[in-house]
Amino acid sequence: MSNMAEASQIEIEREFWEPRTLEVEDSARWTLGPLSLWVRRRTHEWWVYSEREGTNDLAMGFSRGRPPKESADWKRWAFTEDVKTVRMVPVTPNRSVVARPKTGLRIPPGNEVVFFVSIPFWLQVWVGEERRILLTEEAPRVLSNTWFGEPTEGELCFSLKTGASRSLEDVKRGSYRFVCPLLIANRSTEELDFQKVCLPVPYLQLFRGERRFWSNQVSLSYLGKSQFSAVAFAAEPPTCEKIHETLGEPRLRERKGFFRRSFDTIRTFGF
Repeated sequence: MSNMAEASQIEIEREFWEPRTLEVEDSARWTLGPLSLWVRRRTHEWWVYSEREGTNDLAMGFSRGRPPKESADWKRWAFTEDVKTVRMVPVTPNRSVVARPKTGLRIPPGNEVVFFVSIPFWLQVWVGEERRILLTEEAPRVLSNTWFGEPTEGELCFSLKTGASRSLEDVKRGSYRFVCPLLIANRSTEELDFQKVCLPVPYLQLFRGERRFWSNQVSLSYLGKSQFSAVAFAAEPPTCEKIHETLGEPRLRERKGFFRRSFDTIRTFGF
């Protein structure tokens, strides 16, 4: 990408995330990957309409203009007083995601490996200035469901089609994706045959970097097939590139003494 094109892209991204003031009957459209999100301000009301079309994962833009026809499937919110400002905020998916390396990998006892996982984020619509109110959230790309764990003991997750990569250059890019650095440490006395991993993404913090969105690093310590894995989250943003700002808050706060099933030493079921 040329310096001029890169500067233009940075300006598009800046404009996309900044707060917007809409007058009564004004409408605006945010495009992120396949998602088009229309927001309309009416007298003491906000209307939101979303649609997904196209396959351009890099699409990103903001524009003002006429909204879709009023017979579209709008969501509506009513307020006592006028609220003029609206903004978009990225947030992690509301469930854990199941990822896998592009090929199976074995990690001997006492070793640790860092992966980079590309994960779609969701888009939240907030209105207000001093007192901000969340209206709704939309996923630019709808992920498939998968069950991680035994039939009677497990959790409903999202399944990632993109693989966990050892190299950042191999990570899938997209305007609606963030990169999660994942440290897997084998603290057991047995070899870890790493095929799939369950990442608790609702606990992650998001950051906007120079070229990508990021989360803080997740560390998973494998303690053996019959043991839960120890989970830890870095307090600081990753150092892979310059970070410009911290975005929003994690959906869930980290619990102390965090242990959970993380690896595919148990079966997974997709649907």
